[in-house]
Amino acid sequence: MVCNTDNDPAQEREHLALLASYQVEGLVFNAAGSSDRELQALVEEGIPLVLLDRELSDVGVRLGETGLMGIDELDWCELVTPGITTLAQPTEAIGRAAVACLMRRREAGDRTTPARRVHFQASLIPRGSTRG
Repeated sequence: MVCNTDNDPAQEREHLALLASYQVEGLVFNAAGSSDRELQALVEEGIPLVLLDRELSDVGVRLGETGLMGIDELDWCELVTPGITTLAQPTEAIGRAAVACLMRRREAGDRTTPARRVHFQASLIPRGSTRG
């Protein structure tokens, strides 16, 4: 899920409350305002947080010097300077294989077929966020 608050601290607090109600498994968060109370509540619930600061460059931290890698290739990863390295999973192939397995099982009317593993190769897309 991605939430956009348009740098409005009130919207930010609302989005944090909404995400907490969805019982998210973790948050990557770029603060627009001071949401310390809301963030502390999430921490107390055991929700892992990664906090991003838009002004990292002001303290001398830059992508490429401090590594960052994402899982799944998102359209915007190449647009962020210097680009975010990702491990791209073949999500379309995974989805098609899952549907095919379900359809075969449904057509056969066989509910006793044992589970099987299907492996898909992910691909590393290196970009500037991991180049020093």
